[in-house]
Amino acid sequence: MNTAVTEKDTYICRAQRPIATAIMLIAAAILYINVSAQPYCRVRTYRTSDGLPSHNVSRIAQDSTDLIWVSTWGGLSNFDGKNFISYRSGDRNGTLPTNRITAIWPDTHGRLWMHLYGELPYYLDIASGKFVAVSDDIAMKTGGEYHCRAISVAPEGIWMIGSRGKPTIRLNAKAPSDTALMEIWDTTHMASIGAHHITTVKSTPSGHEWIFTDTGISLYGSDVHADGVFMEPVELDGKDYFLTTDGRAYVYNSGKLTAISAVPGRPSVSAGRRLDDKRIMAATSSGIAIYDITTNRWSMITSPGGEEITDLYVDTKSRIWAFAEGGNILLATPESNTARYIDTEESMTPITVSRRPLWLEDPTGTVWLAPRNRPFGYYSEFSGKVKTLPLVSPQLNYSAIPSIERYFIDNQSNLWLSGAHDLTCVTFGRRSINTIPLERNEEVRALTVNDDGTLLAGTATGIIGWLDPDGKLKGYLTQTSGSDGSTKAQISQSPRPFAYRIYSVLTDSKGTTWIGTKGNGLYTIDPKGKITNYHRTSDPYSIGCDSIYQVMEDSRGRIWLATYGAGVHMVRRDSTGGYRFIHRGNDMNGYPADGFNRVRRVEEGPGRVMFLSTTEGFLTVDGHSDDAPSMRFFRTTHSETDPSSLLTPNVMQILSSKKGRIYVATMEGVQVVAEKTLLKDNLKLKPIAMPATSSCINNVLALGETPDGRIYIVRESDIVAYNPSTGADRTLSHTDNAEFTEALPVYDGQNLWTGALNGPAFFTPDKKIPGVEIPKIIVTRVLHGTGTDAGTELNPSEITVAGNERHLTVEFAALDYADTGSLRYAYRLDGDTLWHNLGSEGKLKFNRLSPGNHTLYLRSTNSSGHWVNNTRQISLKVEPSFWESWRGTGVILLIILAVTGAAVIVYLQRRDNVRMSEINEQQRRTLEEITRVMHEQAVRAQVAREAEEARAGNTQEPPAPAPQASDYRLESPTIIDEDQEMMQRLLKFLDTRIGDENLKIEELAEAVNMGRTVFYGKIKTLVGMSPSDFLRRLRLQRAQELIANSRMSFSQIAFAVGFSDPKYFTKCFKKETGMTPSEFRSKNQSSDNDA
Repeated sequence: MNTAVTEKDTYICRAQRPIATAIMLIAAAILYINVSAQPYCRVRTYRTSDGLPSHNVSRIAQDSTDLIWVSTWGGLSNFDGKNFISYRSGDRNGTLPTNRITAIWPDTHGRLWMHLYGELPYYLDIASGKFVAVSDDIAMKTGGEYHCRAISVAPEGIWMIGSRGKPTIRLNAKAPSDTALMEIWDTTHMASIGAHHITTVKSTPSGHEWIFTDTGISLYGSDVHADGVFMEPVELDGKDYFLTTDGRAYVYNSGKLTAISAVPGRPSVSAGRRLDDKRIMAATSSGIAIYDITTNRWSMITSPGGEEITDLYVDTKSRIWAFAEGGNILLATPESNTARYIDTEESMTPITVSRRPLWLEDPTGTVWLAPRNRPFGYYSEFSGKVKTLPLVSPQLNYSAIPSIERYFIDNQSNLWLSGAHDLTCVTFGRRSINTIPLERNEEVRALTVNDDGTLLAGTATGIIGWLDPDGKLKGYLTQTSGSDGSTKAQISQSPRPFAYRIYSVLTDSKGTTWIGTKGNGLYTIDPKGKITNYHRTSDPYSIGCDSIYQVMEDSRGRIWLATYGAGVHMVRRDSTGGYRFIHRGNDMNGYPADGFNRVRRVEEGPGRVMFLSTTEGFLTVDGHSDDAPSMRFFRTTHSETDPSSLLTPNVMQILSSKKGRIYVATMEGVQVVAEKTLLKDNLKLKPIAMPATSSCINNVLALGETPDGRIYIVRESDIVAYNPSTGADRTLSHTDNAEFTEALPVYDGQNLWTGALNGPAFFTPDKKIPGVEIPKIIVTRVLHGTGTDAGTELNPSEITVAGNERHLTVEFAALDYADTGSLRYAYRLDGDTLWHNLGSEGKLKFNRLSPGNHTLYLRSTNSSGHWVNNTRQISLKVEPSFWESWRGTGVILLIILAVTGAAVIVYLQRRDNVRMSEINEQQRRTLEEITRVMHEQAVRAQVAREAEEARAGNTQEPPAPAPQASDYRLESPTIIDEDQEMMQRLLKFLDTRIGDENLKIEELAEAVNMGRTVFYGKIKTLVGMSPSDFLRRLRLQRAQELIANSRMSFSQIAFAVGFSDPKYFTKCFKKETGMTPSEFRSKNQSSDNDA
């Protein structure tokens, strides 16, 4: 609001506003970084229950595909951000003498080298998932059991640093099992370089393999050698530079190792690192030494306290971070040759202590660090100090990890660490969406940004927070009694409700603040701070309803009220300086009398057309006229038979964009008005254009827009950023899993604010969200057949499917560890023109792949929600089954010929049989005729005899008639209805899975041994509806039984019958039965009582 009120009831008058605004904007520019760009880290601990082989982690590494590998005392695992795949001694992976792995090193040839307990060298062939015993090959070459204390991996050679008197062995990196290429560095070989044993081998980007010995260094494959204790090489401009612990310096160039100028004063050197393309920096006992290779000169930066520098690092701003003896931190600027101490604010307890020096710069440029045995924290660019930050893990009951024993920084600047137990991943960034705490567990339902940059946020319990332009909560807007008996507004430092249920706040162009409530009427605060409350009264020009969902000012300066019970109101000044509210209860005669009472939002569109969002659709009205009686309102509603109508009648909000497009938000999704003429009934709408890879946009609460034309779709748990020009979208998730509300988003010139649980939430639309720009996609597992196979194939480029295994499951992952929950996947097969969205699940199942060669394409978003160009191609070679091969085809042809021949023979036999049957029939008829005649004659003779015997007194009974052929019949055959049998099996399967919300049509088809297409057609034919509709019908039938016969809540019933959203269950139930669940239960209970 334009009028600010302090705790002492002092006001910033309108004449002071430009000065106050300027001061606040300057303060916002200076302090903005303190709020919106606050660093954070996400901590996730993994345990054996998550798939880790053992809680004792020995080493963490990352291979060339970016996959993370973890060695433990109980085996080896890789981790794709969601799932662990473990490798242990056994039939699947081969045999190891022990599962206790002490260290691992990935090479560039698809192998992971392992150092086992007992100093035994092995490697894992990553593609096959098999362990290989290198020690056996070496033992064959050396003639005895081999042990090594370490392994050094170079692009061309693998060095086994021998122990227990065993020599160092160099293996060929491309063929490590080839004993002919194996080199044994025995005492004779060592003597040639003037050394007794090798300590390590370091390789440079140019491929040089430098051998570090007890006496100096040597270059493999040459006679180059120098004595001394050397630091690791630093490569600049194609040359290798070396420092020794006593301050000498060397350069290797053109086959020669040459001494260059030593560090001034020859101090002791503890570390040497690359500063930039032309400079090397060294940590010395005298400070920081910098060598410029273009001038061949050294410069020194001394520490203020003269301490010895033990380690040093450089950030992307070319600043040098140095750890000094005693744990002090120095920040040095090479250009000015100055250094200063960095103070540490140990404001948080408990703390996380690193046992080793730790330094990293995250993707946002924030430096995280900890000297040896010092607390972990980050450097605040705002305060110029290190702020300690304990690593609190939700998986450890939100307790802090006490210490970092060992760690690994991957190429995405994520920190992987282990303490006493378990594995922890720490990802860094700046919050994409931030919440300003206002009131715990309460929703912010109203927001407004004032001319001076301040923001008012109202909650459902009546609290109104006042935030200054830098996002800091400065107080709460409350009511107090003035000296003249009036009610005044003031800013209080303690939260007190202004009124019950704040649903709208607006400061208009005249400096009046309007506050709409749900059930407590309307409040106004004039520029002098006087508060007036308006309620519904017997006056026909009072407000028609005490629930005000929105106060809106149009381009003509008129105030509109969206009431939840009495339609829309226009506000006019009366002769006393008060307000008259024009609505359908007085002069607004054209407002629909048969509904549209509950208005949520009012929006002004092109040509001053006003849009009213209601629970029954939306209305449009011409906003040019002030004549309320002549206003005509046009309706747009939902129609079940018209796909161009509203998705649902319950409209949450309408947004008129700067480019003139009208967006309509409902709980079912977002549509855009497809017509130019807006003043007509039943406007045509169409869905917004979204990529095929986008997830379904539903459960929409509100819409916002930024000056660049992007539309922000606010849902319950995230915000979708939609670009109307390209159709591209990305999802912004809140770091703390906040729930958003229906509050109208507002833009303050830099941030977009929206309502959320606990306080107002905001984000900077143009701010880049940290994450890997283009994550690599790898195939983590391939399962053949029904999925019982353990699946050892890792990241294959080609997958062969046997003819008898048409079922194939491919699991894959985009290796972006910053926020795996935000990753989305899509796929297509060659021949597909569109990508198929998979959501967040990187898993594909193929049931019946046709034989031949196919190409599978996979892609993903990064953790920022952007679809990126990381398409991965995988060849699928589907072998034909026997019956699909040429042999099988030949057999089928032979069978066809045999069947055809048999059919001809049968036909001829049947024809002959028919002819024979006709002859036999004729013979039978002739015989029957003869028999009949003879029978008749015999009967007549018998009758004559009986008559004569009767006359003679003979009374014998006549014999029983002979049985006829018609007296005998076969029993009726049993007829089996295959469709009925199939439906019985289907219903039995569904009875056990009716509560599974993830039940898929493919599973139904598999349950009755049918393909998806055949199953779809069969169900459509038998029941007259699609499988999905049939499944929904059965779910709702079961729901009716539970509602009528149980006391379960409707949410419990929704979940029990397979609905994941109770709101969607209620909608489907009403559509099916014509009643809501509560109406259905009431009716059935009434029927039972009547009975």
